[in-house]
Amino acid sequence: FVPFGVFCPDTIFVAEQRDQARISSYGYDCRRKGTKHLTNQEATKPVGLAVDDSTKQIFWSNDMDYPHGAPTSWLSKSTFAGNVTSHFVKSVDDPQGMDTAESEQKLYWTQHYGNAVMRSNYDGSDTETLVTKQGNESFQPSDVAVDEIVGRMFVSVEGNEDIYGSLYSYNLNGTGETLLK
Repeated sequence: FVPFGVFCPDTIFVAEQRDQARISSYGYDCRRKGTKHLTNQEATKPVGLAVDDSTKQIFWSNDMDYPHGAPTSWLSKSTFAGNVTSHFVKSVDDPQGMDTAESEQKLYWTQHYGNAVMRSNYDGSDTETLVTKQGNESFQPSDVAVDEIVGRMFVSVEGNEDIYGSLYSYNLNGTGETLLK
């Protein structure tokens, strides 16, 4: 079990990989103890995980990545109550990190081998490529963090030979690239 987690005020959400392949929530407040599996084997190698506490939704990427470099993966989502919508964004190439822009109800995600940073509405509509460097093995985005206050997104990037990686900053529309490290 390889957990990736995001927390909200009284809950921790976890993407459990490998054998469990599920999304779970764990209450840590004394009034709300216990575990709830939002999915039961409905996730396939969940990697990215993002939460919007205001709309009570959780999003995750299902990294099928087979054959390698093919757009065979997808995005899924659920309400906190467990109403799952799988494949609401299809044909994704090696999805990794995710984040939300709650005020605009936009979901951001990276396509590691797809060399891109993407964005869509929470329902999957208006999917757009914000940053792409197709075929550039030195630009393999692994995670994205959105800061709506400053209007920037921060993207961690792995390179083919660079063991330390890089950190980039962009305007939320993908313009204004700045290499931070």
